[in-house]
Amino acid sequence: TQEWHHNLCLNGADEDLCSSGNITGYCEAADYSDGTIIPIFNFTRCGPIGRVNKRFNIKDVQVSYSPICVAYKEQTNCSDVERIGLTCDVDGYPSTVAKQIICNPKMRDRNALCDNGMDVKCVTVSISCWVHKHQICDGVVDCTDRTDENSCSNLVTTDCERTGYSTSSFQGNLVAYP
Repeated sequence: TQEWHHNLCLNGADEDLCSSGNITGYCEAADYSDGTIIPIFNFTRCGPIGRVNKRFNIKDVQVSYSPICVAYKEQTNCSDVERIGLTCDVDGYPSTVAKQIICNPKMRDRNALCDNGMDVKCVTVSISCWVHKHQICDGVVDCTDRTDENSCSNLVTTDCERTGYSTSSFQGNLVAYP
């Protein structure tokens, strides 16, 4: 693998960023196929996932949902608690996963980050709504057509625990299919 030693700014201003304690880890870059290792900064950890695709002319600008790191690893170990969607083991270690990639319809084909696959347990509840299974009948409307809360009479209340979820992300009644 190659180490990350690129000068991002011609005037060297990026070197201050690298030395000031903003690096929270390293990962294999998704944009390179040679194993290049890049830093993950506080502002990229669990940061925005939509990037302008640079391979198109300015007239054909498209937003890409490609990761910064291989397998979206920059979307784990969130340093901002407001960005945490759930907690789970990632590669055998306790971690967090950003709520913005959990059941994101633009990223339906991504592989799970959580060892138990909890971050990709998504359900299509209507033609216009795809949500995490723990968002169905939880007392919070997540779908614009309300379908995640409309058909809850077929469910039974049970004594169960929702594992791994941030309390600010998923709250409500505990329900299970009969």
